[in-house]
Amino acid sequence: MNTKNIVLLATVIIIVALAAWYIVGKKAAPTSSTAGQGLGADIYEQTVPNAAEKLPETNPFKAESNPFKAVQTNPFGE
Repeated sequence: MNTKNIVLLATVIIIVALAAWYIVGKKAAPTSSTAGQGLGADIYEQTVPNAAEKLPETNPFKAESNPFKAVQTNPFGE
């Protein structure tokens, strides 16, 4: 076989492989006609749209965040 036939054969194999990959990938695409049903939809409806709105203030310059505020002082530290 000469190089022209080898290049032609390789090109045909690549084109057939790409066509098969495209067709198989297109058939495997999920087509959901039952959107909004099931456990995932129930959990999604119960989630908070922006969870960052309920976070506590942790910046020590904006809020009092001393964890040792209510601790009794040492009686022997005079």
